[in-house]
Amino acid sequence: MILRQVDLKRFGKFDERTFEFRRGLNIVIGPNEAGKSTLMEAVPAALFGVRDKDRFKKWGRAADCQVAIAFESGDRFVRIERNLLTDRVRLTETDDLYQVLYEFEGKVSPLGRSAERLEYFSRLTQFIPVIENDLFRASVFFGQGRLELDGKSGIGDRIKALLSGYLDIDYDRVLSALQEDYFLITRENPWGKDKTLDRELEQTKTRLSEVAQQRESLHQIVTDLVDIRQQIRQRQDSIEKDKADCVRGQKYLAYVRQQWHLDEQQRKLQEEYERLNQQHDKVVSLSSKKDTLQEELDSLGVSAELADSLPMLVKEGEENRQRLIQLQEDGNALRQTLLACAPPLRRWPILLTVAALLVGAGASWMLPVHWLYALLISVLFVSMVWALYVWRSGTLKAYTEGLKGQLRIVEQGREKAQIRLDEIDRMLEDAGQSPLKKGEGALEAKVRRHSTLRKELGQVEAALEVLESLDNLHREKGRLARELAVVAQRLEEDRPLRGKNLIPLEDLPHAEEKLKSLESSVKTREEEVRGLLNQDKVWSAQLEELPRVEADEARLIRRFRFLKHRKKVLATAIELLSSSVEEFRRTYLDRFLADITRYLGLISLEHYKEVACDDNFEFSLKVQGQGFKPLDFFSQGTRDAVFLAVRLALSRHLAKGKKLPLLLDDPLVNLDRHRLTDTIKALETLSSEHQVIFFTHDESLLKRATRDRWNCVSLNEARADNLAKSPERSENVNQLCLL
Repeated sequence: MILRQVDLKRFGKFDERTFEFRRGLNIVIGPNEAGKSTLMEAVPAALFGVRDKDRFKKWGRAADCQVAIAFESGDRFVRIERNLLTDRVRLTETDDLYQVLYEFEGKVSPLGRSAERLEYFSRLTQFIPVIENDLFRASVFFGQGRLELDGKSGIGDRIKALLSGYLDIDYDRVLSALQEDYFLITRENPWGKDKTLDRELEQTKTRLSEVAQQRESLHQIVTDLVDIRQQIRQRQDSIEKDKADCVRGQKYLAYVRQQWHLDEQQRKLQEEYERLNQQHDKVVSLSSKKDTLQEELDSLGVSAELADSLPMLVKEGEENRQRLIQLQEDGNALRQTLLACAPPLRRWPILLTVAALLVGAGASWMLPVHWLYALLISVLFVSMVWALYVWRSGTLKAYTEGLKGQLRIVEQGREKAQIRLDEIDRMLEDAGQSPLKKGEGALEAKVRRHSTLRKELGQVEAALEVLESLDNLHREKGRLARELAVVAQRLEEDRPLRGKNLIPLEDLPHAEEKLKSLESSVKTREEEVRGLLNQDKVWSAQLEELPRVEADEARLIRRFRFLKHRKKVLATAIELLSSSVEEFRRTYLDRFLADITRYLGLISLEHYKEVACDDNFEFSLKVQGQGFKPLDFFSQGTRDAVFLAVRLALSRHLAKGKKLPLLLDDPLVNLDRHRLTDTIKALETLSSEHQVIFFTHDESLLKRATRDRWNCVSLNEARADNLAKSPERSENVNQLCLL
C-alpha cells in the first residue's frame, strides 16, 4: 500500500498545503518547528480522528480544521477526508479508471460505538488491517525519540494478544467462556481449588437425594396408613361400647341421687318448719318491746330534730365562748403594745442641728480660708441626723399600723363569735327549751335518753324488717306442711326398691368417680381417634404428591445424567483447547523473534544476531561469549536499533501480509554516524518492500537523496522551489496521484 497525497487545510501551522509521496524511500526535510511532526500526525488524525480538538486548530480562527489523505492499494485508490472538529468523514474508493466503487460519509468519533463508525472501520480494515490508533502508533508510526514499547502497559498486552493469533479469535475468551460454562455446572475444579458454592450438578444431586427420600417417606406413609386405619376401627368399636355403659350408669346414678335427694329434701323441709315456729315466737316478742319503747319515747317530749342537733349546738357554743375569751386576751395585749410605741422626740435632732451650725460658724470664724469646707461638713452632718430621724419615724409608723390592723381583725372575730352564740340561744328558745346558759344539764340528760330509746327502737324495727310478718309466717308454714306430705308419700312408694338395688349413700361418690373416669377415658380415646383421623387426612393429602414426586425423580435423574455428560465434555474441551493454545503460544514468539533478528541484522550489519523476549514483553540481546543481556545493559543507540527492528517486525505481523507505509519522525537521533549509515541502508533496502516516509532535519541527507533518486519533500519554501526545478523532481512531476 502506497500513501500518495496528504492535503492539509487550517491544520496546525499549515493554512492550505498539499504533499505528494511515491513508492520507495521518501524524505521530508525541514528545520525544527517547520511542521514535520504536524505533517506526520496528519495521517493517524485522518484515519482515527483526535480527542483533543484544539490541538491542531489554528489560533484565533473558528474555521474548520480539515485533513485528507490518498493512498493506493493494488488497483484500488482510496481517499479519506476528515473534519477534525466535527468528525465528519468521507471515504471514497475508486478503481484505476477513477470509477467510484464505494463511498461512505458520516460522523466517526474517536470514541463511541455508532453504526457509522462500525461501517467505516469495517471498510478501512480491507486496506489497513491495523485499525486501532494505539496499535498504528506502535507499529508503522515511528515517533520522534519514542521507539521503545512498554510491555507492562495496555498496548503491550494488546500486541501480545494480536501476535498470539487473537486478532480474529480470542482463545483466552473462548477458554474463559468454556470454564464459565463448566463452573455453571459443577463446583469441582480438576485444575485447582474447588469452588465454595454448589453449582447445578451438585444442586441437582442434592435435590435428587431429597426427592428420593421424599419418595421413600411417601411409600412408608402407605404402609403406616393401613395400620392407622385399623387402629381407628378398633378404637371406635370400644368407644361405642363404653358410651352405652356410661348412659346406663348415668341413669342409675340419677335415680340414686333422686332418692337420696328426697331424703335430704324431707330433712330440710322439717328444719325449715321448725325455724318458722321459732321465728313466729320472736316476732311476737319484738312487737311487744317496740310498743313499750315508743310509749317511753313519746313521754320525754323531745323532738327528733333537737335531739340530733343539740350535741353539735352545745359543742359549738362552748367553742364560741372559749374563742371570745381568747380574742379578748389578744385584743388587750395588742392595746398594751400600741400604748408602748411612743413617737420619737424631735428635740434631739434640733439640738444636734443647732450644735453643728454653731461648730461650723466657729470654725469659719477661726479659719476664714476654709469656711466653705466647714460649712459643707456642718450641712452634711445635719442632713445625716435628719435622715436618721425620718427613717426611724417611718419604721415606727409602719409597725404601729400593722398592730392596728391586727387589733381590727381580733375585734371582728370577737363580734362574729358573740353573734353566733346569740343565734344558738335563740334556736333553743324557739324549740321550747331553756337556753344553754340557764338549764343545759337537764336538757342534755333528756336528749341522751331520747337517743338511747331511738337507737333501741331502731334495732327492734330492723329485726322486725328482717323477720317476716305473722301473715307470711302462717302462709309459709302451710306450704311447708303440704310439701312434707308429698315427699313422705314419694318415699313410701319407693321404699320397696331401695332395700334391694339402691347403693348406700357413702358409696355414691365412689360410683360417680368410676363413671367420670369411664367418661374421661371415652373422651381421651375420642381425641385420639380425631388425631388419627387428622393424621389419616394429612397422609392421604401427602399421598396425592406421590405421582408428582416420582415424575420429579425421573426428570432429575435425566438432568443429572445430562449434566454429568456435559461436565465431561466441557472438561475435555477445556483440556484440549488449553493444550492447543499453550502449544501455539510456544511457537508464535519464535517466529516473531526470527523477524526481529532479521531486521536487526540489516540495521547492525549482522553485529547482533539473537534477540529474546520474556512474558512481560521485555527484550534482551545476546552478546558473544556473555549470553543474553537486558537492553538496559546497552547504549541508547543500540536500544533504539533493537526497538526499530521490533517495530518493523510488528508492522509485518500486524499487517497480515499487506505492505503498509512506514512513517519515521527522526527516530534515529540516538544512533552514531556508522550505525545511522547502516540504518539508512537498511531502510533503503526495506523501501523495496514498504513505502518509507522519513522525516528529518538533517540536511546532509539531501545530497544522498538526490544521488539515490529518493523522493524529497522540503518544508522550507525556498528549498521546495529548487527541488521542483531539479531534474530528479521533473522526472516524477507527473507521477500517479489522486485528485
